[in-house]
Amino acid sequence: MPFASNKGCRLHYAVEGSGSPLLLIPGLGGSTRQVAQISALLAPTHQVISVDPRGAGLSDKPDIPYDGELLCADMLCILDELGVDSVDVVGISFGGMIAQEMALRAPQRLRSQLLVSSYRASDAWTDRMWQVRLQLLHELGMAAHFQLALMFLFSPHSFRADAATVAKLEAAFTQSPP
Repeated sequence: MPFASNKGCRLHYAVEGSGSPLLLIPGLGGSTRQVAQISALLAPTHQVISVDPRGAGLSDKPDIPYDGELLCADMLCILDELGVDSVDVVGISFGGMIAQEMALRAPQRLRSQLLVSSYRASDAWTDRMWQVRLQLLHELGMAAHFQLALMFLFSPHSFRADAATVAKLEAAFTQSPP
């Protein structure tokens, strides 16, 4: 399993496919496991670099405050480890916030950026949503948090019609807790 290191924190990543490098950053608590299906779809045309951000999956989980600058530096460290000068970036939800930080701090490293279900700034609603999500995570654990998140990730029709995918995602999230 490949790891890079930034400021003493081991950062797990996976590489699949060949072609133009693409950095795939999952959402809050997400890891390479949760984006494996996306990675497989992109691998025929890209060298997909998926990551377990600091605090998630197989990466270390240091008990320190995390901020955009640190998480951006982690992504750049992984790219440096692989000798990748510039990438296309896909950031999902919280991963999109990391991708935006990369665009601000290291624009020369990004060829393009796709933000999926992300946002650029916080307001009272967003702050409250994060407080509630973090409270759920701390009090009930990742499994309960993800059971609720599933209700927002899938439309009712997709949830009913694709139970196998729902089960795979639930297993991937609950087996790789942050």
